[in-house]
Amino acid sequence: QSTWGKFLPFVPPALLNFLALARVSPLVLGLLCPLLKMASSDPRLAVDPKERICELCRDFYQKGWASGTGGGISIKEGETIFMAPSGVMKERMRPADIFELDVKGEVKRQPDTPNMKLSQCSPLFMAAYELRGAGAVMHSHSMNALFATLLDEQSSEFKITCVEMIKGIEGHGFYDILTVPIIENTAHECDLAASLR
Repeated sequence: QSTWGKFLPFVPPALLNFLALARVSPLVLGLLCPLLKMASSDPRLAVDPKERICELCRDFYQKGWASGTGGGISIKEGETIFMAPSGVMKERMRPADIFELDVKGEVKRQPDTPNMKLSQCSPLFMAAYELRGAGAVMHSHSMNALFATLLDEQSSEFKITCVEMIKGIEGHGFYDILTVPIIENTAHECDLAASLR
């Protein structure tokens, strides 16, 4: 039985399916798995993907999962991917700041706010959509996730079981073992995409 659960951030279980942890950086890349469709029926959540991204970014900021301009969120709806920009304070993000991309990662619609830059995480987000069939991708700067990668610096994966929140990950129950790959960090987030492939 693992006690590592105390090192993970408290994430609404119906929203998060970890993809990878990057060692020596407070980076968590996760997939908001097909359960996002269930969560989107929650009347407390914004229905518009741009509004939802802004709402989640504010929530992540308040919980300490993202600070300042660090981290990001992307949501796929149909053939459109909505992506938070780079360099915007998460707690101040507005729907007018959000990019719209096609499923190949090409920008379909620039944000209404001028001079926005596409997230430096876009290669990571696109790899998650391509490789995992994600419904959304979250990149947080959680110190808890960083600490989880440092528990065993020789390990290439993080395993956890008997933690309530993994029940929200599709195909996992309380007694199942959730295995999360650990990838070595790089100076530039976009360079991490190769580690995921």
